[in-house]
Amino acid sequence: MPSIISGIPGHAVEDIRISNCTFLHRGGGTAEMAALQPAERPDDYPEPAEFGSLPAQHFYLRHVRNIEFSNVEVASVMADARPSFWLGDVSGADLLHVKLPRGAGPACVLNDVSDFRMHSNRGFNDMSIEAERRPRRSAPRLAELALLWLVSLDVHQQIFFQPSSPLLEPLNFRFETIETIETIETLDDLAVFVTKRVEAWVCRH
Repeated sequence: MPSIISGIPGHAVEDIRISNCTFLHRGGGTAEMAALQPAERPDDYPEPAEFGSLPAQHFYLRHVRNIEFSNVEVASVMADARPSFWLGDVSGADLLHVKLPRGAGPACVLNDVSDFRMHSNRGFNDMSIEAERRPRRSAPRLAELALLWLVSLDVHQQIFFQPSSPLLEPLNFRFETIETIETIETLDDLAVFVTKRVEAWVCRH
C-alpha cells in the first residue's frame, strides 16, 4: 500500500511539504496494478483499505494543490512495476532532490496535472509542466460581468465605489459611501461608469 494523499472532487488537500524523510515500501506491484484507475468514493469514509490496490508503489496523490517533496528517498523491498508517484488532478507539485528507485515502472505518472517540476533527482532528467494559463477576458465580457454585478444589487443598498484622485490605474478605487441608489436610472449611471473603467483597464493590460 503506497502513502495516500487525496482529497475529493471539488475539495482538494492543499499546501503540503514533505522533506528530509525516507520511505520504505514492500513493493511487488504488477503491470496490471499500474494500469488501475481507482474509482471515486466521495461519500465513503476515507479508510485506506477501501481504495484497494493502487497504481503507485510509494505515493498516490489525487485532488491535491501545492505539494512539495524535497530531500526525500523512496525505496521498495521487492521489485515493483508501478510508478513511484501517481498524480491525478494535481496542481502545483515539486519533486526536488528526490532519490527514486530504478525499476520496471516509470518514476511518475501524471493525469490532469499542471504546474509540475521534477528537478535534481539523481538518475532522472529534469522536467516541468507550466501552470495552465487562463484566457484573458475581453472588455465586452468584463463589462457584462460588471453590469450583472450591479443589477444583482438591491436598489436601496449603498454603493461603496468612488474613483480615487489622482486616478493612477483605471480600476484604482477607494471605498466611500457616495449615495443611496433610489432609482434604476442611478443604477444605470453607475453601471456605465464601472463598465468604462473596466474597458479602460483591459485595454491597458
